[in-house]
Amino acid sequence: MMAGDPISLNLVKQGNLSAAIMTSLARAISFIPLVATTDHTALTTI
Repeated sequence: MMAGDPISLNLVKQGNLSAAIMTSLARAISFIPLVATTDHTALTTI
């Protein structure tokens, strides 16, 4: 599981694959509460 974010890509370039995977996973997990708490009803009023 790898994302194309700059932090993970730099870690891959340095050969630190495990840190790159952990960084990508942390970013993905931290994004879930943002999506879950977004007010989706505001989008339907447009």
